[in-house]
Amino acid sequence: MPRAYWLENTLNAQMALVQPSEAAFAAIQKQIARRAATDYDMEIINAVYGDSCAVLPHRPYTLLSGEFRSIDHTAYLGIKDEVWDAEREIQQAKYVHFSDWPLPKPWQTHADDMLRDLLPKCGGLADCPERKIWLRLYEDFRERREAGIQENRLPQSLS
Repeated sequence: MPRAYWLENTLNAQMALVQPSEAAFAAIQKQIARRAATDYDMEIINAVYGDSCAVLPHRPYTLLSGEFRSIDHTAYLGIKDEVWDAEREIQQAKYVHFSDWPLPKPWQTHADDMLRDLLPKCGGLADCPERKIWLRLYEDFRERREAGIQENRLPQSLS
C-alpha cells in the first residue's frame, strides 16, 4: 500500500495488493468490531497492516483531488526543491481520490455555490491549470455517472 502522503506514517487505503487468507480476514473483522465511531477504512487498515506491509511510492499511484487546491505540494512531491506541475501530475496519476473537505464526495449532493467557493485560488490569477484540472475531475465524474445512469435505464417499451 502507498503511504498517505498528507499524513505522517500512515498507510493509504485507496490501493492495496493483498493475499486473501482466513487469518487476514479474521484480523480485519476483529478490528472492524472494535473500531471507534470515527474510524474508517484507513484506521482499520493501519491497525491491521501498519507495521507489516510493503510500502509503495504514492507517486504516481495515488493523488488527492484536493492537491489541486493546495498551495504547498511538498508532501505530495516528496522532494522539497521539485517544482509542482499540475498537468504533469494529473497525466502521470493512476488513481485520483476525491478529497476536498468540506466539499462532499461528488456522488453526494451539494450546493453548486459550495463547489464555486472551494475552487483552487490560482494565486490571484483569473485561471490556472490547477483550477481547470480540478473542475475537469468533477465534470468528468458527473458525465460518467450520467452516462452510466442512462446506459442502465430500461428502454421505454420495457418500463
